[in-house]
This record gives sequence, C-alpha cells and structure tokens, in this order.
Amino acid sequence: MEMKAVNKVHLPQINIGITPNYMKEVGKSCHELRFNTHVEKPKTTMLNYRTVGGSSSALIGLPNDTQQSIRPWRNSSKCKSIYTKITRYTPPTDTDYELTVFDRRVKIERSNYYTNYMRQEAKRQRLSICSKEGKGDYNVSDERKLLCTDMKLPSPEGIRLEGGDSAITQYLPLILAPAEILNISITPTVINTGPIAPYKKFDFNIYIKNKNKNIISVTATASKFNLIFPEGEQKLIKGNTETFIPIAYISSGVGCYTTELKLILNSCACVLVHLIANVYPLTLQLNKSEVAFTGKSTREYIEIINPLNTETEFSWKLACSNFKIQPMEGIIRKNETLLCYVEYLANEDSSSTADVELLCGGKSVQQLKLSVIFTTEQLFFTNKVITFKNMPLNLPVNNQAILKNTSPVPQCFSWLNEGEEFNKYLQVKPREGVIHACSYEVITLTLKLPNCVSFSTNIKFSMTGSRTVELTLKGNVIYPEVLIHPEIILFKRIPASTYDIAHFVIENVSQAAVNIKFDMSIYPEFAILRNKSLWDSNYVTELDLKAKSAVALFLRFVPFGMARDKFYLPMIINNILGPVIGATGRKVANFLTADVPCITMIKVPSILPVITVDSQTSKAKFTLSKTFIKLWYARAPNVCISTYELRICNAQDETDKFCLRTDSLEPPLYLEHLQGASVEYERHSIVCSLNPQEEVIFKVSFKPYRVGTYETIIPMFVKSDNCDQPHNALWIQGTFTCPTITSPTSVIYFQSIPLQIHTIESRKFILKNHFENCKFHFRSQLADQEIVYLNKIPIGRNTEELWVKVHNRPCRNSTEEFTITISCSCGGFCTLTAHQVIENCYLTNYALLYEMMEHYEFKSLKASSIETMRKPSTMTLLDSCGGIEEGDVLLSLESYPFYPQPDEPLYKFLESCVSTMDEWMYSRGFLGTNMFRIPTGIGYILFKKTPDGQVRCVPPFIQLLINLAGSQIETYLNIESIKDDEFTRSSYIYNLYRNALKFLIELGASFCCVAAEYLMPYHMYNYYIHHRPREDAEEEVMNITDWKRSHEYNGLETFLQTEQTMLVRRHITNLQGTDTEQDYPTAGTFETAYARRGIAASCVPQQCEELID
Repeated sequence: MEMKAVNKVHLPQINIGITPNYMKEVGKSCHELRFNTHVEKPKTTMLNYRTVGGSSSALIGLPNDTQQSIRPWRNSSKCKSIYTKITRYTPPTDTDYELTVFDRRVKIERSNYYTNYMRQEAKRQRLSICSKEGKGDYNVSDERKLLCTDMKLPSPEGIRLEGGDSAITQYLPLILAPAEILNISITPTVINTGPIAPYKKFDFNIYIKNKNKNIISVTATASKFNLIFPEGEQKLIKGNTETFIPIAYISSGVGCYTTELKLILNSCACVLVHLIANVYPLTLQLNKSEVAFTGKSTREYIEIINPLNTETEFSWKLACSNFKIQPMEGIIRKNETLLCYVEYLANEDSSSTADVELLCGGKSVQQLKLSVIFTTEQLFFTNKVITFKNMPLNLPVNNQAILKNTSPVPQCFSWLNEGEEFNKYLQVKPREGVIHACSYEVITLTLKLPNCVSFSTNIKFSMTGSRTVELTLKGNVIYPEVLIHPEIILFKRIPASTYDIAHFVIENVSQAAVNIKFDMSIYPEFAILRNKSLWDSNYVTELDLKAKSAVALFLRFVPFGMARDKFYLPMIINNILGPVIGATGRKVANFLTADVPCITMIKVPSILPVITVDSQTSKAKFTLSKTFIKLWYARAPNVCISTYELRICNAQDETDKFCLRTDSLEPPLYLEHLQGASVEYERHSIVCSLNPQEEVIFKVSFKPYRVGTYETIIPMFVKSDNCDQPHNALWIQGTFTCPTITSPTSVIYFQSIPLQIHTIESRKFILKNHFENCKFHFRSQLADQEIVYLNKIPIGRNTEELWVKVHNRPCRNSTEEFTITISCSCGGFCTLTAHQVIENCYLTNYALLYEMMEHYEFKSLKASSIETMRKPSTMTLLDSCGGIEEGDVLLSLESYPFYPQPDEPLYKFLESCVSTMDEWMYSRGFLGTNMFRIPTGIGYILFKKTPDGQVRCVPPFIQLLINLAGSQIETYLNIESIKDDEFTRSSYIYNLYRNALKFLIELGASFCCVAAEYLMPYHMYNYYIHHRPREDAEEEVMNITDWKRSHEYNGLETFLQTEQTMLVRRHITNLQGTDTEQDYPTAGTFETAYARRGIAASCVPQQCEELID
C-alpha cells in the first residue's frame, strides 16, 4: 500500500464508487488510502494482521520523529496507528458493494455533518482533554467521547431488540470502531443446505454474538428473491448478548445454486455469508426392492429412506387385497428412515404376487414386488381318496374331506368347477375360503347321481400361489330294489256308506337306502296309514327305508258313491322311478335316461314293482249329513258354534236298523234325539230302526266348563252287515278357546318424528284361537293416530299374524307415554303401553331454509324445493311430494326421517337441505377461524397441544361447544390426551361425542336419529363397531356410501340443534325486545330474526305458519 503523508490534512482522498464508513478521526475505511508528505519513503511497521469476514485488515504504525504528522492533534502520543481494510476486490468496484441512492444520500449527509463538526472544533479554542485511564484504548478515550457527542440517532420503529424489551429508549451509535467490529462474531459464514427437494422451504439460522457494551444494528439483505426473512430483515442486539436471524430458502428446480447473503452492521461494515443449495429430485429410497413370504412369517419389514434435507410425504399404491402395508401414507422427517411392515392376508383372492408403487409427490418413485412362496407339502388333504360306497340312486350322499394347512400363513382355497361335466352332480361346501395358519378346514362333498354307475374321478382345488390340490372320488350307485306284498289289493264289494282297510308290506332288499313317495291326491277316497284307525289323519305321503328293511302299511278305502276303480298305486322311488301309468310305463329304461361321464354302467332290472288296487262299491245303506262334526265355543255368544243337527237317512229299499255306541261319549259333548223316528236308549248305545227313505235327527251339543279341546268317536253298526266291524263312525270335536292378542314386545315404540310430518308405520301382533271372520278394533289415546290397514296372515294351527298400519299425524311437541287397545269380535282384548317422541328438529330445518332464502339468497335448492318451502305449513310433506297415497308410504324406523333412501320421495328434498345448510354454515364461520364445511368436517380429528406438553384430540364439534359454553365444559366432556391404541382411541372419540350429545339434551335439545358413532370418522366408526364388546348379535356395518349419507344427516341435525340450544335459547334470546340490529353484522342477521320469531322447542303449527308466510 502506498502512503504519502501531508501535514494538516484531515480528510483523505476517497475513491469514487464506494462511500466508506467513518472509523476514526484520521479518515475513512476506503478502497485506497493515500497520504501526501515530504517524506519519500516513510518508515512503517506492521503491528498486527487479522482476517475479518474473508477480507484482510491491518493496524499500520506511522513514524513519530517529525513535528509534522498526519495525526490531526497536537499531542502526538495519543494516536500512534490507523486502521485500514484491504478488500479482495479491485476497481471497478463489484456491484454487490454499491449502495442504493437513498443509502448514498444518507452517507453523504452524515459525512458532511462530520466534516462541518470537525472544522468548527478546529476553529475553537483547543481544549485540554486529559484522561488518566485508558490511554492505550481508544474505545474509552476522551477523544471518542467528544467525537460521539450528538452523533447518535434513535433506533427505527418496529425493530426488535434482542436481549431486552421491545421498547427502545437508547440511541444507536452511527459508527463502529475497529475493535468493536472484531468483537462481533457471525457464524456460520458458509451454509450448505445439503440435498433438498424442489420448491421446498429450508430453514436455517445465522448466529450473531455481540461482545461490545453498546447496541448494534444488523441488517440482512439478499439479491435473490427466494431468500426470505420470517422475522424481518433488521435486528437490534444489546451488548454482551447473542441472538440469531431465522432465514428461509425456497428451493427452485433441480440443480446446484450459490448465492450470497449480506449482513450490514450499523451501516458501516458488511459481512458476506455464502449459501450453497443442492436441489435434488423429490425422491425416496427403499432398502429392498422385493419382499418374499417363504412361509415362516406373515409379516416382513421394509425401510423408507429420506435422503433429502426436507420433510417428504409418501403414500403406497396397492391394488391387491392379499397384502397390507402400514402405514399407507405419512410424512418422513428429513434425513430419517421410516420402518414399515408388509403383512400377507389370505382371502378369497388367490393371487400370490403384487406390484406396489411408492408414491412421492403424486409420482411413482420406486416399485416393490411382493410374492408368496409356499411348498405343496404345506397344504394337503388328509384323506386323498373319498369313497362313496353303495350310494342310493338319485339321492344325495354326504361325505367329508379334511384340507390341512401346516404353514404359519393363512391359505386360500377355491373349488375349480369349470370344464368338468361330472361336477354338475357334485356340491362342495364351502366352495372357497381361507384356512388359518396351522389349522384345517372340513369340506363337505354332496354327490347325487341319477343313474346306476361305478365311477372314479378327480376334483381340483386351487390354492394360494396358482397351485392346485387334487382329491379322488370313487364309488358305486345301487339300484333301489323294492319288493311289495301283495302286488294286487282287491277290495270286496262294499256299500258306499261304509269303509274298508287293506294291508300290504314294502321291503327294501338293496344295499342302499330307498325313498318312496305316495301321491294320492288324484284318488281322494284312498289313504295310506300306519294303523287301521278309521279317523287317523296322519297320512303316509313319504317313506324312508334303510337297507335290508321292511314296513307294513294300510290302505284305507272310504267311498264317496257307487263306483268301480282299478289303478296302480302312485309311487315314486328315489324321486326318479315312477309313477307308473299304464302297462308300458313300468320300464326302468324310461326313467334312467341321464348320461354320467367317466363311469361304468351297472345292470338294472327291466320293470318297476307296482301295487294294483281294485275296488267296487254299491249303493249306500245309510247316509249321514256329516261324519266329522267340529264345534266351537267362545266367550262372545254371537260367534259360538256349540250345536249341530245330525241327520241319518235310510237309503235302502227295505227297513233296516242301526246302533250308535256311546261308550266314549262324555261331557261336555252331548248327543240327544231331536225329531224323526223313535229311538231306543240301551246301555251305552242308541238304537233306531228306519223305514226306507226315513230319517232321524239328532242334536249334537257342546257345553264346556273350562278351556280346552274335547273329542270323541261314536261307531255306527248296521244290522244288515252281520259282522262286528263298524259300518261307519262319527267324529265329534269341540273346542273351547279364549282368543288372545299379543305383541312381540311388551312396550311398543313408535318412531320419533318431527312436527308437520305424516308417516305410516307397521306393527305386528300375534293372534291365537280366532275365527276367520273375526273383526278387529284399534283404539289409541293419541288423537293423532289412526288405523289405515289391517291384514291377517296364517302362520300355524289356530295362529295368525295381524299387521296393523298406523297413520301418525303429530300436531304438537311432546314426549308421550300412552296406551293402545286392540279388541276383536270374538272376545279378544289386549292393552299395550306405547312411547313416542314428537320434536321440531325438522321444523328447525324448515325455518333455517326459509331464512336463508329470504336473507342470503342461496341458490342451492331447486325450484321445486323452494316452491315446496313457500307452501302453507298445514300441508304435509307427503302432499308436497306429488300426492302420494298413504298405502305407498311406509318408511322404516332406521331410515326416517333423516335417513331417506335414494328411491324415497323425501330424498332429494333433504339432499337440498344438506347442501344449503352446508353453504350457510360455511359462510357464517360457525367455528370462527376454522372455516370448513359442516357435513364433511364434523368427522375431522384435530389435535391440540396443552401447556403441559400433552396432545389432546379435539373434533371440530367439540371445539364448537367449548367456544360456546366455555372451557369449563372440558371437564364435563372428559377430554383427555390422545391414546396410542386404535380401539382405545375410537372408544374415546365415541364417548366424547356421546357426552356432548348428553350435554345438549340436558339443555333442552331434541335429537331425532343422531347416533354418536355416526359422528365419528369412517375408519374409527368401522373399527369401533367391529371390535366393541357387547352381548347382543353382531351388528352389520354400513358400507361407505350409506355411512356417508348418515354421517351428513347426523352432522346436519347435530349442528341445527346446537345452534338452537346454545345460541337461540341461551344467547340470542337476550336480543328480544331490543332495537340493536344495527350493532350486528350481516352474519348475525339470522340469529336476530330467528330469536325474534320465537322458534324454540315448544313451537306450535301457528308459529310455523307465521314463519313461512
């Protein structure tokens, strides 16, 4: 450096382009400093050398051996050195060091002020400044005190002072001495971001330590727009404190970038901080590219590595249901590794491989191949050959095969029923399924072959991993060889008024079971019985015979008139052989026509066994008006059938006598002579002689004294028969019943419905011992209920179901407990207790919609719905849906009123209600700063951090209650820290919603069909329903579509009732009677109008008409 001293020159020559800061009284810190003296080569000595901010600086000592010195003061011992700074740049000056026009003007003004001050001081009388201490330290010299007088400016407003209060009352020095600059350390000087993702924010801090006693100002500037300062560009740092400046770098595209950050200290010194940014593509890495399940475990682990210096979101794209990856999505912190597990799930999908994509930023970054490797020895049939020995023809035979899984992994199986014609005769249960690890599955095989064959075939089952397991089926089908004795049943000639019974035996001589069915519908005079009883009604219609067995049967013949019949007894053997019609129909080949593949035919007989029946009847001797007499006695006298007139007439051409044996006739059944021919009463008998075409009338009466059924059989003997066998018999039956009407439940619960809604509900009652023409009457204590339809359905002997449709037309808010009375014309009577809740939740929806259309002009509702809303409130919604008939509207309990199905008439109307309420809630900002749509947002789960560091789960609806009711409700709701276990967390959310609904109900809210589980997020609802412990039957879980609709309607009604209860009843009702509408913004217009109209839980239809009109 060239230096020439000039006597009495206070200001040096300054290079144009850089305005140096004032350092000491000898000059400025500049690029080049020249002094002119008459000394050609002044003697100088380098005293110290330091590096500050990447630039070289030095203290230069000057000679003190002449009277004329470059020092401005007379006393030469006070200043012995000057400070110079050597920059790394040479002219022309780098543009980064040039100041702005404003900064240059400020520096010039300060320089002029300093120059004028020094000139004025030089003209004044020299003051003798003495200092006893600190002669060697310029920071504490008297000259510094003098120079710094009035050289201070107040700190700018809004600059934060580190290490002290925000309100600054001190002044900041304008210049920094060399020692002060050395006492300021800035770290780091080079910042390397490392690998970061494109268009991500990278945060870093620059630490500044001020070891001086005075306050300094630090201004950070950058030429690049992607360097931002979250807390501002300027800071004030108190003495002997350390602070940092937070800086954020927003990365751009992929590449390597460098830039410089300037830190200006008190506008007199500049320190450069270099930033190196390496922007890598957004990517994640897996520690393996393939996961194979070998059968030892069903779970494997993989690692997702985030090599970037920023947080990165990820998700998996998995289309196969056989595998499960957890977690499926999330965020990986910078430079960290996330451990995920892959689990193999055996289900109906038999796929053993899957390709999974790892998505990052919506793009696939890496693929993971999943495969399952199992050996055939791990899944097999314990009995590889199933034998069907001596199968009956055309009858199903069951057998079982055990499929065993010895691997620790669940296995899928499925029966391959394609391409095999033999399989149409085979049924397999289950056809497909999953075998748990180290377990087995019992497979039931049902085989039914319609021909006599010997077979051997294989069936296949597909397993996990495209493998198959075979099972061999062997067996033979036995022809049902049946012998009948006798083959011809010949009835003797009998009168049409009597009966006859024949005996025959059926024997099964084959090695297989036989099934025989009798179809006697075309021959009503004949019946097959197991005994000789005349009045046995247990007819044999189907007979099962085991191998090598026989059975004796009876054929009863009760003629209806004079006739001659000869036929084959209609029998069907094994549902395939028979019935035989005509002589040519006995060929077995006519019935065994099925062609079974892969078999060997077995020889069968040529004709079928048959029974030939031959009967002949003559003219009846005595005719009876009825042989079976059924009497009925009930409490109502007008419906009793307790007497009957029995007429017996002699149909012969000659006089004959008959006898009625009354040995078994006992009270309350009575038989007495009424009129006609005379009768003789002998011991336990009634004897009567009738001339040709003469009749006698008997009175059969039933006089019971207790409830029950009484019956008797009175044999009838005819003198001309000359035998001990009864000619005919009378069967008298009397029943004394008490008709009953019962309900499946002890209490009837009618659905809770809103006002102005008409519904039709069905209820079932059980009837016993009622007449067919019985008439019923329904009476209810509620005037709003009436019966619109009654229907009876027989379900058993003397038992019927009575279906009642009740038309509900509520007209007031109430919680009713009333009685229902059902009576019938035959004396039945039943009184039941019923419950029903009538509320105004739908009316609240009605009012909200009308207010929105009037004040906010939302266009969500269709024109038809708007016209419906503007109709008078006395018209029902059923009428507004197009004149629907009462019989067509039957809304189930679980779907109405806030859960209509898409095909129901109120579905579109309620959908428009949800849409409109959604927009209104959103525009009003129901939760303050949390703006989100209510039906979809009620299931969100928010996390709130408490002062003690715990994390609590606060859903938006719960946050709403806290905002409205105050923080004291948190104790009532029992808000706790979030749980790690999934079931505990879902149970906690369920109890949170349940307590919230209970809280609102205690304040007067009336919820119609709101359930706490439908306010939960879908995944929590699904988990809670599946895993909650309960004693009742397993509940069917909704699918995502039905749950979403129920979730929206539950959310709608919940917020409506919360609005009504918390705001209208407790807060907004205070506005009634005051004229303060102008104090409320537009968002509060609805509350004021709503409160002034007086819509509350006790509203009545008149208020509805006033509201809607």
